[in-house]
Amino acid sequence: MFGQELFYQEVNKYTIENIIKVFPNGRFASIQAAVTALQRGLDIHWSKPLLSSENRLVVPTCVGLPLETSLYYSSVTRMQLKAQTQITPEPKDDLRILQLLESNIDLKTKFALSMNKDIVFNIGVNTNLIQAGMEFRTQVHIVLPVNMEANVNAGQKHFKLDFIPELPDNELFSIRSKAFAVTRNSEDLAAVKMTPIVAAGTEPNVLKQTFSPKDLSAEDTTRAEVSAKIHFLLLNMAVAVDWMATFY
Repeated sequence: MFGQELFYQEVNKYTIENIIKVFPNGRFASIQAAVTALQRGLDIHWSKPLLSSENRLVVPTCVGLPLETSLYYSSVTRMQLKAQTQITPEPKDDLRILQLLESNIDLKTKFALSMNKDIVFNIGVNTNLIQAGMEFRTQVHIVLPVNMEANVNAGQKHFKLDFIPELPDNELFSIRSKAFAVTRNSEDLAAVKMTPIVAAGTEPNVLKQTFSPKDLSAEDTTRAEVSAKIHFLLLNMAVAVDWMATFY
């Protein structure tokens, strides 16, 4: 700190031996089980659905109709792990940490973490018979793939990590939003009417476009204005919901 050395410790093979002697033999049973499982090959699939948030707020208005705002946020997290290791020489039944440090370890791992998040926001009039308002739906998809091969030989001070590209290419991150004008009758819920606020096919593919103000046509300018207004509306609604949640 401030150019001064506060702590220094040299760790070598003998230091590790002395640390290991402190622990009883029973402490290494979990390591033995993990090494055995890796040698046989691991294939783990795990998923967890979660309803993270469900909020509803109904307030009276001056016209006599109740105004409801609701937010639903759900997510599904998935994890997949495949791992296989080869240890040379073959570990003994009474495995010791020093034996691993003196061995050559080849590890192949394929890991994938994906998250799907669904957000639904509603605002509008909610009565016993008729519901009318706007509904905004957002879907977020995240994928984190890792394909790795490792070679470790602590005795020879050799460490090698190879990250292999995933084929075919994965879409690491995507976000999609839709807005609807919704009307429904509580006596006939199947006859719900959902009209897209932005018609299908009118939104440009921004991933394949270069933006230049000089190249904008009148139609593109109109689309940009509509997109800006929708963005402004969503931002104001988000601020309002946050304010109401803080207030209540």
